[in-house]
Amino acid sequence: MHGGHGNIGSKAGIEFYKEFLADFNAAVDKALGEIAFGSGLDPATINSHTIYLPTWLDLIAENVTEALRPKYGKYYGFEDGTPSNARMAAISMFFYQ
Repeated sequence: MHGGHGNIGSKAGIEFYKEFLADFNAAVDKALGEIAFGSGLDPATINSHTIYLPTWLDLIAENVTEALRPKYGKYYGFEDGTPSNARMAAISMFFYQ
């Protein structure tokens, strides 16, 4: 891990971050198992297949954010960062694992 500029934190901070990453990955994995591709769409009302992936990723991001909010929601950047990070992790976990 690289702390960057300034205070790089403590051992407790690193342990917290590792716990967050484990919880985050578990939440994304759980969402991938629970939210079927195509959820949230009515095929009779759409005219393009391109909406399937972003809709699915949005549902996963919402699910992950809600799952983590009770424990991590008060931390800086949670609301802005978690949904986009969940989308990226879902793509990685779905396509490469």
